[in-house]
Amino acid sequence: MSEISNQAMKMTPLNADSLVQRLSKILTLWICGLWLAVSTGVAWYINVEINESLDSALVEIAHRLIDLAEHEIRDLGTDAASQRAASNQIVEPKVESDYLMYQVLASNGVVLLRSADAPIKAMKSSLALGFENAQDRRVYTLKHPTAALFIHVADPLSHRREARNETLLWLLLPLLGILPLLILLVQRTVTLGLKPIRDIATDIQSRSERNLTPIDTQALPLELRVIANSSNSLFKQLETALDTERILAAQAAHELRTPLATARMQLASVADLSAQAEVRQGIDKAIESLKRLSQRTEKLLQMSRAQGGRALSQADVNLNRLCVDVLQSFWVDETVAKRLHLKLDNEGTYAVMVRGDKDTLATALRNLIENALRHAPCSTVWVEVQDSASVSVTDDGNGVDATTLAHLQMNNIQTSHSSAGFGLGLSIVKAVAEKHGAKLTLTSPTRDDKTGFSACLSFNPV
Repeated sequence: MSEISNQAMKMTPLNADSLVQRLSKILTLWICGLWLAVSTGVAWYINVEINESLDSALVEIAHRLIDLAEHEIRDLGTDAASQRAASNQIVEPKVESDYLMYQVLASNGVVLLRSADAPIKAMKSSLALGFENAQDRRVYTLKHPTAALFIHVADPLSHRREARNETLLWLLLPLLGILPLLILLVQRTVTLGLKPIRDIATDIQSRSERNLTPIDTQALPLELRVIANSSNSLFKQLETALDTERILAAQAAHELRTPLATARMQLASVADLSAQAEVRQGIDKAIESLKRLSQRTEKLLQMSRAQGGRALSQADVNLNRLCVDVLQSFWVDETVAKRLHLKLDNEGTYAVMVRGDKDTLATALRNLIENALRHAPCSTVWVEVQDSASVSVTDDGNGVDATTLAHLQMNNIQTSHSSAGFGLGLSIVKAVAEKHGAKLTLTSPTRDDKTGFSACLSFNPV
């Protein structure tokens, strides 16, 4: 499965639909959208301001010219002024502008005076005061305060559009030139900001099932540090599982090889025997070898369950009741019953409760008792439950030396054939203790005469 996962990761390049590209596209779209929105708003604002400015110019010129035009018409006379306007002659006063034009009209709509570029006929069909768009012009109409004269002052709408477009062009062109640089800056910033994520992805992608070293979290930001720590925890669990698998395979091969070979040899020798007693003896030896094989196979299965990833049930377990139930299975043997004793603090007047899986805890206790009975033959074994939520199995046998004790306290025990049961049993107990958050303490010697061996499981009380 790990090889398939690695191949799948290698087939998917990091650049394919990467987080950097996604964020860059999103930010670029937002920047372009905001730029368009701002540009639209600026265009509207400039258009309003230009129109207001030019309208103000029309009003100012209209008020300035109407009095001058009234004096001019008074000096020329109304008929002479009308004739001059009709003959397309340049009429004073002049307007110093390439775009502005005006007409002075009588109350009947006849043009009396006009600027050189103004049309001969009235620019508006009415003499309504104020602004009006007529003939592609913006026209402002004003009445003289005393005389029956009206003035039209106008400028072309094309001039206004040209002024607006030219202003927008010079305003937005620099922004349009900066936009690509801004997009590049966004992409560069996103790339640098997400570099730790890319480094982690590259590191994990380049790993194999043999490389389970922790990810360095010192230079990572807080959010990525949480992810990296979780990944490191998974790596550690995977490494432990792989080590357990290797140890289990090695121990299985070691534990099963000798009993199987013995059984084969014993059964093979039966065929060559002629005496009934010898045949029976050979069969008994073969049965004994197969019995040991069955016991060790059961131990291996127990260790596999204890070290597996299966979640254990969590219930209140009475240590007093648990020990009684486990010892009952040993006390059916009269020989063992004489050697195996149970001691409860306060004579078991109240229960000592812990949280855990009852069947798994019973398996651990059974292995401790079997080890004590096997490795301290003919000695007395005490199973003691203490009020501090601990259970200990102690024998008064020869115990072990300091080197052997240190070896037994290792996390994974590799045993020789002579002590195979001891190693498997302790491996099972250690796995159960770890699953329950308990502590396994091994002590030897336990007596002043430097003998005895004790194994104590300490739990968190309920």
